[in-house]
Amino acid sequence: MPESIKKRDGRLVPYDEAKIASAIDRAFVAAESGKGADEAERLAKIVTREMNAKESNETPSVEDIQDQVEQVLIAEGYAKTAKAYILYRAERSRTREAKTRLMHILEDMQGYKEEVDFLFPFSSLWKGLVPLMVALFLNKRSVPLLFLFL
Repeated sequence: MPESIKKRDGRLVPYDEAKIASAIDRAFVAAESGKGADEAERLAKIVTREMNAKESNETPSVEDIQDQVEQVLIAEGYAKTAKAYILYRAERSRTREAKTRLMHILEDMQGYKEEVDFLFPFSSLWKGLVPLMVALFLNKRSVPLLFLFL
């Protein structure tokens, strides 16, 4: 069994077969397959065995493990569950990207705020404009969150 895995942010965390089994079990639920935790644990052991069989000395990444889960699900005849797992991964990827874009926008806006505060130290207009600008940009979905950053 790999000792650790590399997270997306570069951190190394201990390899945890139970997390793999839990992800497979959630995919079973999403696919309405009727399979349970025992089958998920069996498949997680196969994933671990396949990861051990790889000849690479590099620490596997989260994506490497997820790719292996997909391959095992397909090889074991769980195509519908594999599809649910793949769709979930894609949705999580889109969510991560959206959060990253939002954080970049907020960082840029904070930089603009600092410039305005420097040029116009008594301008209180900025505090009202930032949430309005972001609300217009995001279709009013995250306005309450923005007040935490101002």
